[in-house]
Amino acid sequence: DTYEDSRGDARVVAQIVAAKQREKKRGEEFRTRAMREIDELEKSRVYSHTVLRIQFPDRSVLSAQFDPEETLEAVHSTLSSIIDETTPNIRAEPRPFELFTCPPKTVLRPRGATLKSLGLVPAALVHVSGMTPGTETLSCLNATGMALLTEPSEVVAAYPTSAPLCAAVKPTAKVSSSTKKKPGGGSGKKKPSWMKL
Repeated sequence: DTYEDSRGDARVVAQIVAAKQREKKRGEEFRTRAMREIDELEKSRVYSHTVLRIQFPDRSVLSAQFDPEETLEAVHSTLSSIIDETTPNIRAEPRPFELFTCPPKTVLRPRGATLKSLGLVPAALVHVSGMTPGTETLSCLNATGMALLTEPSEVVAAYPTSAPLCAAVKPTAKVSSSTKKKPGGGSGKKKPSWMKL
């Protein structure tokens, strides 16, 4: 009897779900593109800023905050302002470096693309290429860039050290060797008395 009731209930639930899907499909057919875009924007998350961790070839990392609607050109101009382009380690071109993400390696082109459209929101690791291999970042940065780099010792100092919850208690009495039990709990025999071999 309960089996029949559960089958009937399942049938009713399936009919309700099918009706809602048909209604939703009909509603989508009569919506303009602008209405669908508004619905999509309402469902998407909004971030006030994006954090880019820019990694140089020698694995030095520079963190910077940008607005999600800023273009990649703003990131390039920020990097250009901190890189000393007169050093011999950098290619002599109008844009001496390029930015890419990986995996897979995707070169980021600055032609007006926003950080949001490139998928770099809310945070991303961006790599810099274009410096000659073996170049140290410290030799390529000007004074402003040097001030922005985080030294590993500063990162360690930023985290507090742990402290013990309570002071270690020293034992006050020594255990005599005659009262000390051996591990395993037996009476010292090789095998238990109930075991027949």
